[in-house]
Amino acid sequence: MSNLALDVSSIKENLKNLPNQPGVYLMLDGKGKVIYVGKASNLKKRVSSYFRKNLPDPKTRRLVRKIKSFDYEIHSSEEAAIIRERELIRTYSPQYNFQFMDDKEYPMIRITALSDEEPFSRLFIVRSVDYPNDYYFGRKTDVKALRDSVRSLRKIFPVANKSYCFRTKKYCLDFSIKRCTAPCVEKISKADYQRIIKQLILFLQGKRKDLIENLYQEMNEASNKRDFENAAKIRDRIIHIEKTIDSQKGFPQPRDKDILILIENTNFYLIINLWIRENQIINSDEKFLGRIEALPESEIFKSFITNYYLSSEFIPSEIEVSGELDEDGEVLEIWLSKKKGTSVKIIPRPNLISSSIIKLQVRRFQLELGEKVRTIQKRKQLAEKALEELKDYLKLVDLPKRIETYDISNIQGTLAVGSMVVFQDGSPLKSEYRRFKIKAVKPEPNDVAMLQEVLTRRLSKEDQKFAQRLPDLFVIDGGKPQVNAIHSILKRFKKNIPVIGLAKREEEVFIPLKKAPLLIPKNSDAQRLLQQGRDEAHRFAINYHKKRRISQKKSELDNIPGIGEKRRNTLLHYFGDIDQIKAATIDQLCEVDGIHRALAEKIHLYFITNQKV
Repeated sequence: MSNLALDVSSIKENLKNLPNQPGVYLMLDGKGKVIYVGKASNLKKRVSSYFRKNLPDPKTRRLVRKIKSFDYEIHSSEEAAIIRERELIRTYSPQYNFQFMDDKEYPMIRITALSDEEPFSRLFIVRSVDYPNDYYFGRKTDVKALRDSVRSLRKIFPVANKSYCFRTKKYCLDFSIKRCTAPCVEKISKADYQRIIKQLILFLQGKRKDLIENLYQEMNEASNKRDFENAAKIRDRIIHIEKTIDSQKGFPQPRDKDILILIENTNFYLIINLWIRENQIINSDEKFLGRIEALPESEIFKSFITNYYLSSEFIPSEIEVSGELDEDGEVLEIWLSKKKGTSVKIIPRPNLISSSIIKLQVRRFQLELGEKVRTIQKRKQLAEKALEELKDYLKLVDLPKRIETYDISNIQGTLAVGSMVVFQDGSPLKSEYRRFKIKAVKPEPNDVAMLQEVLTRRLSKEDQKFAQRLPDLFVIDGGKPQVNAIHSILKRFKKNIPVIGLAKREEEVFIPLKKAPLLIPKNSDAQRLLQQGRDEAHRFAINYHKKRRISQKKSELDNIPGIGEKRRNTLLHYFGDIDQIKAATIDQLCEVDGIHRALAEKIHLYFITNQKV
């Protein structure tokens, strides 16, 4: 970073020092906070464009009014600038950038590569690229649509998709219904099975013409060898593929162009991507973007193009957009052209929707967006009503806009964890969720002490992220003991924040220092909101606890001779987790049932000699 620090009067003077090179730039407000990140093929030309007179877009003018300084990085290419821009947007979450959900969260198809652990390839639906040597296809926002597509594909390409394939000695139901060729029990040769896998990969890569030509060749070879049964199977596969090509949705297909259309309804946006081949729509995909008020439409288009085509298996030669793009459109064209290997044009067409070929599609999505907006507004009204009710029942001074709910999960005190979930304006705010590994409490059943530890860490000044962001209401999963314990923690920190407990059995609400529970009608919106937060905290805590249990099963203790499953579990139950065992002395290890001194010395020596430097 160049670390420029400019005042308003000197910004234009410093623009003259910008280089005519590719890079990224950061716009900062008066407090030094990053409010916008952009990329450019020419930093001087692009950054200077913000400070010219008569900017056409009112939202861009609003951004420029807040800019008090800027910073920049020089990069070797436009592609490097685009990748860096994404990283900076994720780091700073600027107010005037649009950030799409991370691609790795989208479901996609994974086809495993051959290896010592993978004697034949399999097909799965996954959400992350954990094995870079495998093949990944068809990121979709709709997992149901992806599952439907996989079911259709396995009718044509009967491949294995079970996690237990390598452990079974008998074929499963999929073989009986012709959805798998059972390579697990050698109902098909490895070579023939992997040939089907290669055909599936060609299909998913959009190389349909090459695939059909290869299949015709295989069919003719089988026929010449008088293997008519196999030739008939290949013929049927060709027929299925030809029928599927025009109807299959969501996988890369050769096409002439993509058309991107942005639809708006009361500041809620939806973007449509239409795939066009020979003037016909062969696929439509959409993404709901939520409520956007401060961003120009050009910024939304740029963000979508960057995120969508970064991981796309096919890039068309033309991309039409239903709005204007600023100078960054040129950078995207250069980047996409390099990625594709041939020229790619991004063409702004503000009157695109008037075209008859897409009018019906747009109308359908307008109705869909309208219905979604009405659902959101209705949900918002119900949440506002629930918050008003909660305020009245609890006799609060302010509306509890931010509610934090806490829960503990453990098994007899071992592997204990805590969860914090946040509801903002009556809806989950998952970016603010937090989980805690219990550290100070002994591994024995003591939910009260564990909750006290969690709240102490939550309110501690050392917790920079959350310490200054306090809720309007604390909700604890528990009854009188838990609520009174948390009340004492709040007093210690001198925090005058209301706290209540929600007991599971009768769904009773408890207030600190009160014997009788508060009566809130069980069918009220306020009670439902409390239950929703409690259930979410419970789910979040249990998932983390399960994750810790799974990781503990693969324990380092298994590497120590003399430690079997029973002694491993006894040690973990006594100390709580592997870190406590590592820190234990020989005498402390000897206190555990079944651990004699010679074994304790062996455990202690193992962890000393295997310490990570």
